[in-house]
Amino acid sequence: MNKSPRSIDKELAEKLTAALTAEAEPLFQIVLDTDLKVPLAALRNPAITEKHLLALLKRQDLTEEIPERIFNRHKKYLSRPLLLSLVKNPATSDVIFRTLVSHLYLFELVDFCYLPRISSDRKMAAERCILQQLPTTPLDNKITLARRAP
Repeated sequence: MNKSPRSIDKELAEKLTAALTAEAEPLFQIVLDTDLKVPLAALRNPAITEKHLLALLKRQDLTEEIPERIFNRHKKYLSRPLLLSLVKNPATSDVIFRTLVSHLYLFELVDFCYLPRISSDRKMAAERCILQQLPTTPLDNKITLARRAP
């Protein structure tokens, strides 16, 4: 089934229009679209909520542009779940990652270090933050931290 370029452009235009004008419920399907132009357009939709952004950030095939736009739009009031999703997403740029990793709590950093498929640079940055937090960490947290060691 060979489609002409004009019909493909028309389909994409319809998807982009739907991404910009959809209500909250259809946005969940839109952020999961395989063409990354569609979720990128959905970020401009006024009906997009944190739940949509979390569903989008769970994807592993994102480009660096999507986490960057989410960060720039929400950096003043970044919630914990959104902050964690941005840090855990491999498409997040290193600049944004280094900005956000310092805001994680001790055990969130430990959990991050145990994630598979994280780069060694990111793991070292998280470990550096753990070491910076240790002097001010209460003893009971240090004991719990020691029990978690592999």
